[in-house]
Amino acid sequence: MSHTYSTFGRIDVGFNNAANTEAASNATHEFKEEDFDHLINVTLKSVWLCMKYQLQVMTKQNSGVIVNTSSMDAILCSAGTGVYAAGKSGVIALTKSVAQEYGHQNIRINSLCPGAFRTSMLEEKFSDLSSEEKAKLNESYQKLNALGRIGDPLEAAKAVKWLLSDDASFVTGQNIIVDGGIGFRFE
Repeated sequence: MSHTYSTFGRIDVGFNNAANTEAASNATHEFKEEDFDHLINVTLKSVWLCMKYQLQVMTKQNSGVIVNTSSMDAILCSAGTGVYAAGKSGVIALTKSVAQEYGHQNIRINSLCPGAFRTSMLEEKFSDLSSEEKAKLNESYQKLNALGRIGDPLEAAKAVKWLLSDDASFVTGQNIIVDGGIGFRFE
């Protein structure tokens, strides 16, 4: 952060995108305390730390835009994802609170709530599976949403780009869901 500021003299946008699902699906009674701490540090504390330092610069320049990545797990809260869901829910709450705190300084802060996207993290879930298991898992992801497919990461990137742009100049404190229609299928 200090290198960016010393090089460019300002920070106009920040995109805080962190996740780790290594232990995210462990049963609650089997979850180790050190795994809990690690997962919360990656999913929530890292976002808070990034915003802390981004805001130190943005408050001096009286402008800026931040987007934080949450997850549909924060909204749907499926079995076995309690700690991950809690961390990502925290991102939404943190985003909304901090947006209220800094809006008067022309700083906008929103969160993005993605569904299933074909990222390296999702590909890891597929990597150790047989072709039959991969086909089943792929089919189950496709059945989850109204559009019937896994998203392309560029689709999420376009939503982030919009949130960071002046086209979203009156949007702050919002959690934008980009999930292909998973959320409304469970309502």
